[in-house]
Amino acid sequence: MFAYNPRFMHHISSAAKEVFVRRFGSAFSVTMLLLISAGCGSSSSRQLQSMNISPTTASGQAQFVAIGHYNQAPLSMSPLTAFWAIYLPGGETGATITQDGVAQCEPGASKTFSVLAYAPAGPGAPIKIPLTGKMVLGTAVFNCP
Repeated sequence: MFAYNPRFMHHISSAAKEVFVRRFGSAFSVTMLLLISAGCGSSSSRQLQSMNISPTTASGQAQFVAIGHYNQAPLSMSPLTAFWAIYLPGGETGATITQDGVAQCEPGASKTFSVLAYAPAGPGAPIKIPLTGKMVLGTAVFNCP
């Protein structure tokens, strides 16, 4: 590659100057692209790292809220939009939860349930069924008397 020396450039033909500028310009562009792209990528995007649900334990009827914790500022978000579910193994019944996080016991239910909240780790990823991609899970306990 050529080194730029302004005292030398006035002795070079205009065609040679054009070649020098093209080569220098291309090398400069490639170098700048590499420097800029070194700061980009998945490691530099804001990612959901973990999630808490508040309250951690509730009974009867309750409003649950998901709180997301991120790797970049702002470090936390509340409320965090999440997909809400109550774990009902084997087709059990006894409690329901809305997509706003409001849980309630069904009449006559007497059991402890797990409340689950799922949210995508990536920024701007949609919450849809089926849940796909990297998801973060938060849990809480819901008691039906």
